[in-house]
Amino acid sequence: MAGYGIPLRAGSRSPQGKLGPSLAETERVICPASRLSFWAPTSLTAAIASRWIGNGTADEICRTIQQECGT
Repeated sequence: MAGYGIPLRAGSRSPQGKLGPSLAETERVICPASRLSFWAPTSLTAAIASRWIGNGTADEICRTIQQECGT
């Protein structure tokens, strides 16, 4: 994806001064590829998510993220 201004690491800038691609550039590249794939949770990730929701871990993760973000 050279030429799209994607930084090599967080906070870096491309020679064009962009932090990342524009929404239009991202959609132009990603949308066609997304039609070629099928995304579904695996049994393991579904089981982990179910357990985290059931035992309150998911709520704790959400609260921690909100605190870190100041929301």
